[in-house]
Amino acid sequence: MAATRSMFVLSKFRRRRYSITGIVILLLSMQWTAFADSTVGLMTHYYSLTPGLTITKPILSYENILSLQTTVNAKFTVDRVETNYDGIDSISGASQFTGDLESSVDTRQEYVAGISHIKGDWTFNAGYLQSIEKDYESFSPSIGLSKDFNRRNTTLSMGYAHNFDTVNGRFMENKKSKDVDNYSLALTQVLSPTSIMQLGYTLQNNKGYLSTGNRQIVLENNLIFDEFLPSNRIRQAVGIRYAHWLATQTALHFGYRFYQDDWALSSNTIEVKAYQKLSKRLQLRGEIRFYEQNSADFLKSSYTGMEQYLTSSSSLKAFTSRLYGLKLGYTPRYLGRSQFQVKYERYSQNSGLEGDIFMFTAELVY
Repeated sequence: MAATRSMFVLSKFRRRRYSITGIVILLLSMQWTAFADSTVGLMTHYYSLTPGLTITKPILSYENILSLQTTVNAKFTVDRVETNYDGIDSISGASQFTGDLESSVDTRQEYVAGISHIKGDWTFNAGYLQSIEKDYESFSPSIGLSKDFNRRNTTLSMGYAHNFDTVNGRFMENKKSKDVDNYSLALTQVLSPTSIMQLGYTLQNNKGYLSTGNRQIVLENNLIFDEFLPSNRIRQAVGIRYAHWLATQTALHFGYRFYQDDWALSSNTIEVKAYQKLSKRLQLRGEIRFYEQNSADFLKSSYTGMEQYLTSSSSLKAFTSRLYGLKLGYTPRYLGRSQFQVKYERYSQNSGLEGDIFMFTAELVY
């Protein structure tokens, strides 16, 4: 009986497909005068990647400090992805099709709302994410909990989120479901007045239809088959971050992340950031990131059709990538803690994908 009831609740949750727009509007309208401290951010990213991939990504965010203990936030994101290269997935991770060269445009909308409340040494978080595009929908509630120890020099955090996803790709006759359990654990430690370190662990359990429904594979005999992947995937990652402040008004950030899953895919990420205060109102940040991964154990360069699994996904192939970036931030004299930022990044993969990423941000505090 309990199992049947749980399945009914899950099915009902999937069918409702209600919009979070009302929640966002409600949060934007909250103005508690006693402690009101609101931040509105407008950010836009522009990706120009070759061959044939352009992404425009505006983001509108809002945060309101309702009291000394409670903060609410909301965010709205739009991804407009335009491809002019059939098979772009082989280098970018976007959808790969077999057939003739063609252009395509897809738009994804993402709504996020959350609340955070502090009680003593405890902090409680709750959130909700809704992402919708023409071939994929995701609904994800989340909760989080953290506690301070050692006079707030040590913080232990944990979180859980569940994704209720629906896949409806180009080559699918019917929609299929995908469920993801996300667990996270982090320990943050203040080492000295000028340095801090964080250790983190994440676990993700994927179940259901794990393909996109947008990829097909040409076999050695020129027959075309749909992609077929396992229905389960356990993904794990551990990471460490360290930050140190120097007397030269410089902050150095170092990060390392190791990832592994039960498809025999593993990766390493190394990241270094340097923040330099140029003046009272001007700050410069430099960034370098290196990434490498091997391929999934069942991935092959060609298939006969007798294999258990078939895929052409670029995200399952071995590759290395590099990213270099600069960001400049400015705080105007008469706008309090409001900020304006511009950023440029150069991204490249050894598979041939490369391009430029631009960002502009206006963050207004009132």
